[in-house]
Order: sequence, then structure tokens, then C-alpha cells
Amino acid sequence: MISSLFSMRAAASLLVLTSLIACSKKDAEPEYVGTSWTADGKETKIPGGSTQVNASTIDLSINQAGVGNGPVSDGLYLVIPKSVGTYDLATSRNGAQASYASDKLYTATSGTITVTTLTATTLKGTFTFTGTDKFSTPSTTKTITNGKFNRPL
Repeated sequence: MISSLFSMRAAASLLVLTSLIACSKKDAEPEYVGTSWTADGKETKIPGGSTQVNASTIDLSINQAGVGNGPVSDGLYLVIPKSVGTYDLATSRNGAQASYASDKLYTATSGTITVTTLTATTLKGTFTFTGTDKFSTPSTTKTITNGKFNRPL
């Protein structure tokens, strides 16, 4: 009888402990929907922007307005092939393109765009690139890192 009582207490304690562990688990944070990147050490996150689906590419145009009626402070334009995969921005044969605008227009000369998810309703992936302002003498470059996109289609 005592061993049965001990077994029941042990089982009850185990059940309570299991319940507490399950309840203490934090919910996952919601996934950010939009586009983000880092340029010159400054992270930019923009939830909006324009998405255009074409026959073979998806074009993302993302702009962040300046303060008040000021000029656009940051802008990003990505042309992404409509297929999951990694695309080299050093070649134009795959259809991928990227550019960044701040004080100048920087067109990607190296880097990648990676599409991780492409469904009828969602486009997700990452990007990083170095862009060159070909209109400056000497030309200047800008490196875009930590780029992510999670966009509804």
C-alpha cells in the first residue's frame, strides 16, 4: 500500500513538473514581413514597397521616405528570378539584379540573391551585394549586408 501511494505521488509530481515545463515555453516571435538590410552600419526595415510579378521575375521596389517632405533617404530595387535558388549578381545571364540608392545610385557588381521560399502567396529570401556608382569619378562603392525579404505576392 505504501509503495502504491509512493508511486502515485511520484507520478503526480512528474505530471506537475511536465506541465510547468510545457507552460514556461515562450511563444515564437512573429516573423517580420517586409524587407530589411544594413548599409554603412545602419539597419533599415521597411514593411511596405511595391512587388510586381512578371513572367520570369519578381521585381521589388522599396523606398523609405525622408523626414517631412524631404527626399527619399534609402531605396532598394531587386529583380528576382521566379525560382528557389541562389543567383550571382556578377552575371546578368540569370536575370537577377540589385541596386541601392541613397546619396547616389549603386548598381550591384557582385553578391547574391537567394530565394528560399516561393509560393503563390509568399516570397522569402536573403541578399547581399556590393554596388558601384558608375557616374562618379572615381567610382564609389557601397556594400549592402544582412538583406532579407519576406513579401506577400
